[in-house]
Amino acid sequence: PISAAFKVDTTPPTLTCVLPAPTFSLNQAGAEVLANVTDATSGPAVPQASAPADTTSSGSKSVLVSAADLAGNSGSVSCAYSVLSPPSVTVATPTTTPTFAATSPFVALTGTSAGGTVTQVTWTNDRGGSGTASGLTSWAVPVIPLQTGANVITVTATDNDGEIATDTL
Repeated sequence: PISAAFKVDTTPPTLTCVLPAPTFSLNQAGAEVLANVTDATSGPAVPQASAPADTTSSGSKSVLVSAADLAGNSGSVSCAYSVLSPPSVTVATPTTTPTFAATSPFVALTGTSAGGTVTQVTWTNDRGGSGTASGLTSWAVPVIPLQTGANVITVTATDNDGEIATDTL
């Protein structure tokens, strides 16, 4: 007589979140949270599993990452991630509206920025010229040269995470 012993694998795989927890930008496309997969009995079907991260709103979040082993048992783990809040920037003077009729070949801007830790406020003129504002949460650009015709001036605030916000005059 021939006898054989076999073991039926009913144990799900173990999933462990990849650390440190990932950080994503607001509305970042293709953001995924990863977990490592191990299984001592039949082996994992994949060594690492992923789940899409919801980046449509900022804050601390979690997502369920699932995977199977070679025997078809499935396991999952809840993995944390965060979505950054971009800064904000607002032009206050000479106007808060997006259009302004200048009566001089120069314009001075002031405004505010907030959110995160703003590290730089810059400006560009689509007709030429760019520079850095003085100040961060309350900023000023004393002289921006204007060209004949319409000038589109964009002010950009950048925070310490590399997130940006813009306002246009």
